[in-house]
Amino acid sequence: MTTLGQQVRTIVSNLPRQDKLFFGGPPHGSEIDREIKNYNTYLESGLPSRQRVCLGICAFDQNGQVIGYTSSTIMTNANPTKYERESIKSTTPLNYIQGKKIVVAQAYWRKGVAEKLFKESLGLAKTHNKKWVTDINAKNIAVLKFLEKHDIQKQFSWNTLRGTEMYRVGN
Repeated sequence: MTTLGQQVRTIVSNLPRQDKLFFGGPPHGSEIDREIKNYNTYLESGLPSRQRVCLGICAFDQNGQVIGYTSSTIMTNANPTKYERESIKSTTPLNYIQGKKIVVAQAYWRKGVAEKLFKESLGLAKTHNKKWVTDINAKNIAVLKFLEKHDIQKQFSWNTLRGTEMYRVGN
């Protein structure tokens, strides 16, 4: 039996080439399983008292197979990492929810799965009275339009260490 993390990795590996480029390398199945476990723990007993907690949420088909996945990191007075200090010039403690990834099996594109997962992530921000942000490759027009449709606006642009232009977007 495959783990939920392995099912998500399979979805990522089946994405078209362009989407894989925007998504980056597939996360390790164990990382995804840990994020899902964190979310289940959160549902049962609340948010752990850590500066950064990454929660993974799955969408399932009627047979219980994973058809979509999103993860978000809840930051509570988190110290910026070296990357955050150097790339996006963060110098103060971070207090927001950052959408990390969202992926949907191709057979379920344009069927409301991404919308449902996105709203779950936004709901976490609302529940914890935090802003929601994410970083998007400036060339990923489809995701930028999706976010714009939900009143998620560009806040600033920045470049990765390799020179890729990114947008920080949020509400």
